[in-house]
Amino acid sequence: MLIFIFAFTSLVLSEELCPVYNCGTEAIGVCASKEDGSITLNQIGCTATTFCKLASISDWYLNGGSYFYCEEFPDTDESTDDVKCGTRNKNEMLLDDIHPKRCNTTDDCVLKNSQKSECLCAMDGYSYCQPKWGSEVFDLFWEYCDSSSDNVVSHEMWNYWSELQNHYNYYIAAPDCAMNIFYELQPLVSVPEGAWEIIVAGVIAWIV
Repeated sequence: MLIFIFAFTSLVLSEELCPVYNCGTEAIGVCASKEDGSITLNQIGCTATTFCKLASISDWYLNGGSYFYCEEFPDTDESTDDVKCGTRNKNEMLLDDIHPKRCNTTDDCVLKNSQKSECLCAMDGYSYCQPKWGSEVFDLFWEYCDSSSDNVVSHEMWNYWSELQNHYNYYIAAPDCAMNIFYELQPLVSVPEGAWEIIVAGVIAWIV
């Protein structure tokens, strides 16, 4: 009985570890394969009418087979209208440190308002605190908003920062091939003018 409990506990703990993503070559139509705590992304990518779905890869890694396959592009009818910025809440910054911040649990991601942000796996095998809209990660976004007479940004600008907020944990440590094969990361391939200064500054501060 004790042996069974130990084996089950080990399985649960191993599933909670973050896999490391690497680039490699797989058959056409395959997004990725998995083996021994790592995921190999197919640097060839998918065909013109299919894509790799980032939203599904975690479930596949834990519950799926050996291969993660390309899917058909979704039907979308996105608006291109300007977007209202809203109001920034600087209390959504981390209480200690800045992003990107590695974490083990949400307890490592306490904000100035005493709430906690999520602690999510990245592609380098570590977990990071997910930034809220009020954090320094979005300084440039709020600068654009403040410079706008009607407090709006273009749809292109909004889409970039919105996708960065949604997929920050994947983006910050993504291997080169990941940016080209995942549908959700496509808006982040072309960085709006001036955005790199904010992103790089945060990374340098974290490394130092």
